[in-house]
Amino acid sequence: MKKTKSLQQIRKKNESVQSYSGFDKQTELSGYLKYLIYFILIALPVILAYNYYSNALNVNGYNSFPLDDGWIHLQFAKNLSEYFSFSYFKDEMVTAGSTSPLYTFIVAIGFFITNNEMLLSYFLGILFFALSSLIIFKLSMKDFSKDLLASLICAGLFILDRMMNLISLSGMETTMYVFILLLAAYFYKQRKTYSLAVILGLIIWSRPDGVAFIAAVAFDLILALFYFKNEEIKRIYSKDILLKMTGIFILISGAYFLMNLIIAGSLFPNTYSAKIAYFSDAEKKLSYITDKVFPFFSSLSYSLYIAGFAAAIIKFIYDLYKRRISENSLYILFFTFFLLLYMIKLPEVNRFGRYIMPLVPFFILLTVSGYREFLIFINKYLKNAFILRFVFIIFAGIIFFRSIGDYETFKNFYAEQCKYIYDRQVKTAMWLKENTKEDDILGVHDIGAIGFYTGRKLIDVAGLVTPYLNERLIEKNYSQIMTEYLKERGVSYIAFLREWYRPVNQKALFKTPENSPQEVMEVYKFIPDTTYVISKDANYLMSLALRNLSKKDGNEIVSSANKVIELEPKYAEAYFLRAYGYSLLNNSVKYEEDLKKAIMHYPGYKDAQFNLGMYLMENGRYAEAEEPLKKTLELDPTNKAVQDSLKVIEGIKNSR
Repeated sequence: MKKTKSLQQIRKKNESVQSYSGFDKQTELSGYLKYLIYFILIALPVILAYNYYSNALNVNGYNSFPLDDGWIHLQFAKNLSEYFSFSYFKDEMVTAGSTSPLYTFIVAIGFFITNNEMLLSYFLGILFFALSSLIIFKLSMKDFSKDLLASLICAGLFILDRMMNLISLSGMETTMYVFILLLAAYFYKQRKTYSLAVILGLIIWSRPDGVAFIAAVAFDLILALFYFKNEEIKRIYSKDILLKMTGIFILISGAYFLMNLIIAGSLFPNTYSAKIAYFSDAEKKLSYITDKVFPFFSSLSYSLYIAGFAAAIIKFIYDLYKRRISENSLYILFFTFFLLLYMIKLPEVNRFGRYIMPLVPFFILLTVSGYREFLIFINKYLKNAFILRFVFIIFAGIIFFRSIGDYETFKNFYAEQCKYIYDRQVKTAMWLKENTKEDDILGVHDIGAIGFYTGRKLIDVAGLVTPYLNERLIEKNYSQIMTEYLKERGVSYIAFLREWYRPVNQKALFKTPENSPQEVMEVYKFIPDTTYVISKDANYLMSLALRNLSKKDGNEIVSSANKVIELEPKYAEAYFLRAYGYSLLNNSVKYEEDLKKAIMHYPGYKDAQFNLGMYLMENGRYAEAEEPLKKTLELDPTNKAVQDSLKVIEGIKNSR
């Protein structure tokens, strides 16, 4: 009987080992294999990111970022290294305008090594990308019980990720932030209590939305201690240890809040309230997940991730019901708290979805975990681990194939966006540097490249480094408040993205390309009591009307122009727009009236003068046409059509 029982035990043990080794095989990394894998995991992100950089340099012929914000960090860091002041202009504009002080400090240290701002930014972005790939592998090995294949798939998808490659070369703190989040998760899983406390404190210094990860760790601990009643967790996280961890965390994070309080008078940086003022909208909150988040996490190759992600969530809910600790609980809690925070406070993902990019590595972790757990579950019934393992490899291969395609597509997209920012922000900065004096003060909407390259003192109308305007961003008459403030501060020039703030009835001194559906940067001489910026509502209506011009619907154009004129009755371009609508409706009387109204409010409006002059010429009203045509020629001396028309008028006058 004992022999039979022993044989049964051996058989069961062998079956268990066969099942285990057949699907979720443990691999102990040691010796050369471990270091070879580590080397590859660090080298690949460097190679892939460099490929993005090299392609953009070859295509564009210069270095740039796909976002203007990268230069904001550089400006703070440069002043910190030169003046030892957290200021945006020399040591005169001390302000809590950096979203990531930790990254700013690191860049400032870098300026003691090199003055090449682009090299410094690229190096740091790629460095943290590479370190993140190593940590996500080690984290995967912990989560997946040393399943080497699943861990390599997870790390590989992260390294190939289009967003991580793009953002690593953006001059932003994102890859550093991702590294710190992953490191915190790794310390938490490894039960390294004091290291965890330190890194949780540094998360706040990395980005304010890191409170969501801190909350996830705290909630996960509460679940383990009181819901699951895990004895190991209770032993490791004793009352004494928790108190010491709390003390370390408060000491580090408290320094962050104290710095902001001293500099800005608030616990969070200026950027926090400025962005909330811009993007916080009740209607956006309701549709944030469906209209912003879901499209991001279901685009391109991410669409293949969703089933695995959903499987991981289902497994987590089942484990929660069964009171079993889940390796994915921290990640799911982080996802939940992070998205809730943004939905309530800042329902926006911003350009490229960069606000939610820190979720990408955890999205990948959950995806691979979900597919893996699903196949382990199937294996209990199919009992053919080899086939399921093969299916796992094939499906992973499909995802890798799609990811490689996305990577290649975004390589060119990165180059395009670098050019886009260079054409707008950098070229504007260079024009301002060459055409303004050193003591000129500039009123600016995008402060990154302009602040860094001009060396001029700025008034930031977006409020990131100008607290007075930051506090008034949401006021209905903000355009007037802003204009008055610019006047009081002695601003000489303004540089605004037209889609945000639109000065009217004044000629732009410099304008960036208009061959894009996105922003156009315009530079104007700021003339006190003359320069006028229309309201935000009027600008929105005008932008909407101009986008609909291609429809050539006269009634719609007239209706749209009427709404703008109702808000801004002295806006010349609105009358010009309405005149165009009347021309489509063949209403010549109204067409002429509106052209004259446009000229009345803005005599230097070249297009209105030209159209009125040519209209009068076509209708044989030569004497009346002479004045607007002469004015047009004054504004545009090379206009051949106007020159010819004036010759005709002169000939008619002489013939009389």
